[in-house]
Amino acid sequence: MDTFIERHASPITGTLPCFDRVFSRGYLLIMSGAAIATFLICRGVARESLKAFLFEPAVRLTRHAQRLGARTNRLIL
Repeated sequence: MDTFIERHASPITGTLPCFDRVFSRGYLLIMSGAAIATFLICRGVARESLKAFLFEPAVRLTRHAQRLGARTNRLIL
């Protein structure tokens, strides 16, 4: 983290010394290869389209973060 702060020191106005936290409620039922295969079959995802199926939500999340960063004048790396 210190390396990141040193590298991007000019746009950083302050830091908070704490751990990042991820809160999750519930659990994932996908715990095995068979469960993942069942999940994908139920969603109608063919093996050939798996990459697109996984990539699309990641792109949406990235774009959302970029828009939010631009709207709030925050740097999104």
